[in-house]
Amino acid sequence: MFHLVLVSRPFFFFTVLTIDILKGSYFIHRSFLSYDPVIGARYYGIGNEFAGVYIATGLLMAFPLIKNTKNNAIVWLKLLAILGSMIFVLGSSSFGANAGASLSVGIVLAFVCLELLMKKHGWKIKVAVAAVTFLVMLTVLYLLQVSQPTSHIFTAYQQLFSGDWSSIWQTIQRKVQMNWKIFKISYWTQLFVTSYFFIAIVLWRRQQQLLQKEKLFLINCCAIGSLALLLLNDSGIVAAATSMFITLSVCYGWSIEAKRKEA
Repeated sequence: MFHLVLVSRPFFFFTVLTIDILKGSYFIHRSFLSYDPVIGARYYGIGNEFAGVYIATGLLMAFPLIKNTKNNAIVWLKLLAILGSMIFVLGSSSFGANAGASLSVGIVLAFVCLELLMKKHGWKIKVAVAAVTFLVMLTVLYLLQVSQPTSHIFTAYQQLFSGDWSSIWQTIQRKVQMNWKIFKISYWTQLFVTSYFFIAIVLWRRQQQLLQKEKLFLINCCAIGSLALLLLNDSGIVAAATSMFITLSVCYGWSIEAKRKEA
C-alpha cells in the first residue's frame, strides 16, 4: 500500500497539472503559488513555482517505467517521451509559456543522452552533443511560438533575429537583478539550500546504498533540472526550490520504503 501511494503521488501531481494546463490553467492561476508578492506579479501559463513541481514529478514518476530495464537505449526512449511531452507543455505559449523551464528540460535531456548513450565517449564529443541538443531546443521552442506571435517568448526571438542586442542585454540584466533580489530576501532560498543539503548529506552519503541505481539517476536528473531552473528563469530560485523540495520528499519516501523492506 505504501509503495502504491509513493509511486502514484508524482504521477498524480504531473497528470493533474498537465490536464489543468491543457484546459487553460484555471486552478493554477487561482493558486497561491501563481502569485509572487515580491515583484507583485501573477503569472500566466504555468509560472515558476509550478514549473519546478511539474519537472520534478515528471522525472520521478518515470521510475516504475525504467526500473530493472537493462537496455540503456530503451530507458532513453522512455525518458525522451516524458521529457518531450514536458517540453511541449512548458514551451508552448498556449499552455505553459515558460521558456526557462522548457530549456531546463532540454538540459536534462542532454544529461540523459550523455549518461545513457555516450558515457564512454570523449569529452569533446560530449560537449558537441550538449551544444547541438541546446540548439535543437532553441529551435523547438521557437516553433512552439509560431502559433502565438504575441507572446513574450516570440518577442525575444524577434529581437534575436533582428540583432537587437541592446534590448536582449537589458532583458538579461533585468532578469538577473530580479533573480538576485528574490534570492537575497525570499524564504525560497532557505528551502532551496536546505533541500540540497539534506539530499547531498543525508541521502547521497548515508543512504545511497538503500536506493536503486534508477532512483539515484532520477535524483541526479532532478538536481540538474533544478540548477538549470535557477540559472534560466528570472525568479529561478523559486522554481529550483520547489523542484528540489519535491525531489527531497520523494527521496525520503524511497529511503523509508527501502528500510521497511530490510526490516
